[in-house]
Amino acid sequence: MADSFIRPDKFWQDLGLRAEQRVVHLGSGAGFYIIPAAHIVGKEGQAHGIDILPDMLAEAENKAKREGVEDIVKTKRSNLEGAGGSGLDAKSMD
Repeated sequence: MADSFIRPDKFWQDLGLRAEQRVVHLGSGAGFYIIPAAHIVGKEGQAHGIDILPDMLAEAENKAKREGVEDIVKTKRSNLEGAGGSGLDAKSMD
């Protein structure tokens, strides 16, 4: 039964995320996926969360601080519906 629950850490590991990589979660909400990603990429990596809702980004930042990954997690408020809405440079993430 435990395997039926979503495990963000396993999700990232299955995708091959490794230490020192840069990853982005578009529509990141409160950080359910991006905080575990930050633990995987470590201090030499980056985990970006982009969302349109400031309250969700604030919650992700609070979670990052509580888990000691606030220097790894970067959040940004952005409307992803338009072209280039993430504001990230092409090929800037792994």
